[in-house]
Amino acid sequence: TMFGVKPTEVWLEPSEDEEAWSVLLSVLVVVTMCLFIPIRSTILWILPLFASLTHFVPLYVLGSPFPQSGQRLATLMLMVLFFSYRGAQRNEVQIREKWLAKQRVQEQDQEIEERARVTSALSTVAGTLLDFVVMLDSNKRVVKSDARHEAFFGQCMEGLRLSE
Repeated sequence: TMFGVKPTEVWLEPSEDEEAWSVLLSVLVVVTMCLFIPIRSTILWILPLFASLTHFVPLYVLGSPFPQSGQRLATLMLMVLFFSYRGAQRNEVQIREKWLAKQRVQEQDQEIEERARVTSALSTVAGTLLDFVVMLDSNKRVVKSDARHEAFFGQCMEGLRLSE
């Protein structure tokens, strides 16, 4: 009963579905906002709070014509709103980490390009001053071998160490 009147006396066909539809609509709006609209989680918490208050204030101030289902719906609503908000927070963290990783990759690409330009310039200068230049990798193996290298060393040096 609500205000001393039974729901069957007020409505011809009382239905618990109306209260559930109201909760479902509020939850649907919040879940959609959490999933598809990029709102920072520092502001997003207002949305689930407002959605829950629009349901709980009337529920606890005025009461529900169906108290048992009202409490169940309120519990389910809180759970869905909480999980939606936490999911939006996790999504925001993942997007931020992806963005930072992309920034680091771009910075590393720029550094690699700069080093390649410096290497090319030094190789050009050394090539003009010397008879030939031997390029080594990090394992001290010859990277490229051309005819001048083969004539000097008497063999193809590509992939070999200078000591071999």
